Amino acid sequence: MVYVDQATWLGEQEAELGRTTRAERSSGDQHDPVHVASSATGMPIPNFDALRLECGDQQLADWQRLYAACLEAKDSDLDLVKRLVQEPAVRRLMSIDHCDAEGRTILHIAARGGHRDMMRFLVEERSIIEEQVERHRHHRWINLQDHNRWTPLFFACWWGNVEAAEFLIRFGASMSIEDDLGCTALERAHRGGRRKLLDHLVLMKVIPDDLGFMRESTVRRKQEDLFED
Repeated sequence: MVYVDQATWLGEQEAELGRTTRAERSSGDQHDPVHVASSATGMPIPNFDALRLECGDQQLADWQRLYAACLEAKDSDLDLVKRLVQEPAVRRLMSIDHCDAEGRTILHIAARGGHRDMMRFLVEERSIIEEQVERHRHHRWINLQDHNRWTPLFFACWWGNVEAAEFLIRFGASMSIEDDLGCTALERAHRGGRRKLLDHLVLMKVIPDDLGFMRESTVRRKQEDLFED
């Protein structure tokens, strides 16, 4: 696998994920929490038109506040997330793994935000909902893929959210799923230059250190060290 530095890959990634039009990015109230959170994190602003037709204004507002809180991932918003998830409309949307226009569930958004406690809380609540509705837990929702075939683990890995990635893997998120370009989440982390994340996962024995792209990275880093000396 050819190594691509992070800056170059980020530019390519923007093209890969550029399904959202400029109009969609600029639509909506610039002061609503979702618009503010999306602008602050560089995420495309989601289109809630379909949900607006299905839900009332208050239910839609609760979901938007949850979306924004998970995306911004502030410690001060953890209690808000816990309260919003208890709202019947929010729990119903979680039970059906409601997706935005790009196919992302609230777990994708939380993985992008990277707040470990939010991620853990949402996963635990989704498990409870699953057991209440289906009478068992299969956890297939942990590996749901968006329109680019990215699971929540891809989001955590690509954005270098170490604790969220570790939690998802330990919970059972698949590391073998490939996106529409044939990359796994860990390969995305590697190609995005997320060395800290990969080193942490190896150190904590979450992943082996003998993956093909890891060996290549180790050799290259040794060569760089020799060159610097």
